[in-house]
Amino acid sequence: MIGLSNVEAKSSPSRKFALLFSASFLIVLALSMQFPTFPLFAAESGATLIQIGMMVSIGFMVRFVSRVPIGLFSDRFGRKRLFSFGAICVASSFLVLYLSVSLLHITASQIFTALAFTTIFPIGMTIAAEMSHDSSGTGFAAFASASSVAGLGAPLVCSALLLSMPIRATYLVAGIIGLAGVALSVLLPKGHTVRRSFEVCASLQNVFANREVQLVSTVQVFAALSDIAISTYFPLRASSEIGLSPSMIALLVSLYPLGMTLIRVLLPRIFGRMTATRLLTVALAAYMISMLTIPLATEISLLALFIGIAGVAHGMIWPAASLHLSHSVDRRDLGLANAVYGGVGDVVGMTAPVALSSIIAAMGYSALYYTAFLFDLAGVVLMVFVTRD
Repeated sequence: MIGLSNVEAKSSPSRKFALLFSASFLIVLALSMQFPTFPLFAAESGATLIQIGMMVSIGFMVRFVSRVPIGLFSDRFGRKRLFSFGAICVASSFLVLYLSVSLLHITASQIFTALAFTTIFPIGMTIAAEMSHDSSGTGFAAFASASSVAGLGAPLVCSALLLSMPIRATYLVAGIIGLAGVALSVLLPKGHTVRRSFEVCASLQNVFANREVQLVSTVQVFAALSDIAISTYFPLRASSEIGLSPSMIALLVSLYPLGMTLIRVLLPRIFGRMTATRLLTVALAAYMISMLTIPLATEISLLALFIGIAGVAHGMIWPAASLHLSHSVDRRDLGLANAVYGGVGDVVGMTAPVALSSIIAAMGYSALYYTAFLFDLAGVVLMVFVTRD
């Protein structure tokens, strides 16, 4: 025990951050390699559009249902174990897809994917919080930057692999990358701020009654609506109203994660000069500008600019919210707090598209973006009011 403690004590912060970045990059890279090709693979395997939609819906339901239990488990048994569990789920999802012979197997893979998504991101941010002993946000930037770079690189890796192999074979490659992430996750430092027992009622009461958790969860509602407006509906508008080609739409959409990646590289410096709540206000304001201007833009250059601004906004929201939670919540409940915050996005993802599609059908795509603009404006006003000196 003494030897282990000495090793952990001698482990430099920069080495811990580098290890967190490397493990997160491999795990998120593998996880993100499924998104560009999964609908195609399911269709090739005989799934109808309705069945593919049901598979995606099952994934969202699993994410929503598993949020709180995973947060409780991380607070009880430690972040490292849950993070490694998430990495195992990533590898398992791809191995199940690679070996699948029926739609049932493909559906099972989406359960693993949902558990991985629910575990990796909130627990990764919780690990980052426990590594950060000041307000610099270095740990948050390390994890968020790794996630952004991996999300940006995954489609490129998939494209390169698909030049020489079928979709099924790319899943084997992704599974191997995921296993490498599992190996690195085992080397992460062990968290110490965990509960001795589950204390479910006390934990839930502490988190749900916390005003800062309520604040960032409200911000997540606004941000999730804008994210859906970009990631789900922008390609449809660009195709139907502007007449852009699929390749041009893909290029424009890629600027969204690019904006996220660029801003997250700068987060340590930004956190050194700005509080997390102020950064949340700035992020909502950037989203607001993007939602207001996208309906007015038809030129490629302007669309690229406004999509990039939206990406910058999205890149600030999540790390800033997690940093604020790390300073506002008992560390023993931090995993649950991050899970609850993420769960709000799941609820919006399950419920908002129906309402937004109705708005589009009645008034067009512009009404969608102006609706998101009004929500972001309300968020900015709320943040200014709540955080005023």
